[in-house]
Amino acid sequence: AQLQNNLNDCIKERDSKISTIQTKTQVEVESLKKDLEERLNYREKKAVDAEKAEEQARKAQQTAEKKLANICIEKEESLLEERRAIKNDFDQLYKQTIGQLK
Repeated sequence: AQLQNNLNDCIKERDSKISTIQTKTQVEVESLKKDLEERLNYREKKAVDAEKAEEQARKAQQTAEKKLANICIEKEESLLEERRAIKNDFDQLYKQTIGQLK
């Protein structure tokens, strides 16, 4: 009977230790899962932020390119107007000079 009691005590102690280990393991696994999820969420957020920043940079570049193109067009038009004015002045001077020579 004493042997049976000792055996039962050993079995209870073993079961208690197993239960404690399982509980600790489960708590650690849950903690690791939570940590992993937080890290994944952080990385996903960073990836989304990076994509947004990239898109903003792309839009800013497109805007700058459009502005630059418009400035170039305006300068070209201005130069054409200047050229026309110079040509008109030259034509008038030429006509006056020809008129004076006659």
